[in-house]
Amino acid sequence: MNRIRLLLPTGMAILRAAVEANNSLSRRDAVPSLVPGGAQNPATSRLCSFPVLFFAAAAALWGTTAMAQQTHTIYTQPKFLWQFYNVQVCGYCSGGPYPFETSLALAWSDAQSLVDQTSDNSIWTAENLIATPGTLTFDGIPYQNEFGVQSCDVSGGGCSYSPNVGYIQTGYTCPVNSHVVNNTPSGSGNEILQCAITVTDILPPKTCLKFSTATSSNRDYHFSSTPA
Repeated sequence: MNRIRLLLPTGMAILRAAVEANNSLSRRDAVPSLVPGGAQNPATSRLCSFPVLFFAAAAALWGTTAMAQQTHTIYTQPKFLWQFYNVQVCGYCSGGPYPFETSLALAWSDAQSLVDQTSDNSIWTAENLIATPGTLTFDGIPYQNEFGVQSCDVSGGGCSYSPNVGYIQTGYTCPVNSHVVNNTPSGSGNEILQCAITVTDILPPKTCLKFSTATSSNRDYHFSSTPA
């Protein structure tokens, strides 16, 4: 960027000098030639070379601005996912881990669909979903949730309850081409996670060149500097 700041005034100076030269030469060209023997007027000769000077200056100016670019990093929150991981007591039920879900409620529904059934002469029911006490948290979201299972004899002989035998775990993911940044304060049990995404900006030129042709026989070149 420093190189661009140094070159841009130079390119503009060259271009303005070229425009001034053209205006001067155009005025001379309007006066009949006084060169003896019908020789070509030097002003006319220099005027013919002006377009080359103009476009060379324009190319130098454009080249210093068109390649400007910069990068910066933006941060976004991870996407959190929940997975019914396993259950230790549920008769003859089997399965898991289940796929990741987009909410705790959906993962809890997966657990109930597996546990809530009748087998081994008992009726099994998943109950009392809670965050595991003392569990790590991600942005305030518990890493692990747990539940208990109740079993009741099919003949009506009574029920029993087994706490903390089923588990739902929390995961997270970041967008493609990003990475996780852990901004957790020292000693905190609540992890502060962010997804870092590096973006490269291709900046438009800071100046624009405008060209117009006047109605007269002389060409008129205009320069304007406009914000990108």
